Amino acid sequence: MIVVIGNINFDIIARTSRSENREENRVTSLRLVLGGTAANTAVQLSRLGNEVALIGAVGDDLFGDWLIKELENRKVYTKGIKKLSTYHTGLCFANVADKGERYLYTYRGANEAFIPELSDFPESELYYLAGLSVKQAEHVVRTLEEKPIFYSPGGIVTFESPERVLRIARNVDTLFLNEAEWGFLKEYGEPKAKRVIVTRGHLGSTSIKDGIKAPAYKIDVVDTTGAGDAFAAGFIHALLREENAPIEDCLSFGNVMGAMVCSHYGATGEFTIRDIRKFIEEREFSLLKYL
Repeated sequence: MIVVIGNINFDIIARTSRSENREENRVTSLRLVLGGTAANTAVQLSRLGNEVALIGAVGDDLFGDWLIKELENRKVYTKGIKKLSTYHTGLCFANVADKGERYLYTYRGANEAFIPELSDFPESELYYLAGLSVKQAEHVVRTLEEKPIFYSPGGIVTFESPERVLRIARNVDTLFLNEAEWGFLKEYGEPKAKRVIVTRGHLGSTSIKDGIKAPAYKIDVVDTTGAGDAFAAGFIHALLREENAPIEDCLSFGNVMGAMVCSHYGATGEFTIRDIRKFIEEREFSLLKYL
């Protein structure tokens, strides 16, 4: 089992059109979907056929009930999700522009308040941390000493607490960053994680310590929300599926999953394992062995 630990959000995704009226703009489409970096990655890992448990928190409200049910529908194990009566469920408003770029406005709510409990999942293959505060991440790392930990701190945490992110990175196997996060964090020191993986959007992805790169796939971008979360799921999936899987393959499979999400609306997209297979058959046939 893979255990994913972190945030779970109710996402409101609004596509907007340009307007000369700076105070008021028209929303051309609206979607209400499952979101949160940890939840997104858990869904993608499950979609790829992995057994996945999600540890996190929602409020004791309608949004929280809907999210838990939606995760269960996506075959994610939800026993580790707490319902907190004194906090609202996390909420993210995503404004998607004409070319797929998104601007996120996030209320963390219950995500900020819970203390991850790991006793129910002591022998997991891998633990993936995403969307946690540094205090929460530090707690998990202390609890999971010498366990395989993969960590995506996210932009807000990286920019607000770079020194603490670097300290956490000393105790993780793989650190996931996007290009902006990497450019900022490296000014404070070299991350001591075993692997540092950087996503670069249309330029693909790179394993920093060995210089291995994988190009992105050309697609028509609809919405970039959740692309990094899907990349992490693809990378982890390939790494676990084949013993001694080449890092280039892991990067490429991560790029496949990122491209799939960018081709659909929403942070997890509406596509199936058959769609992923078809995408790979048309572009990178050698990656089929990971399905």
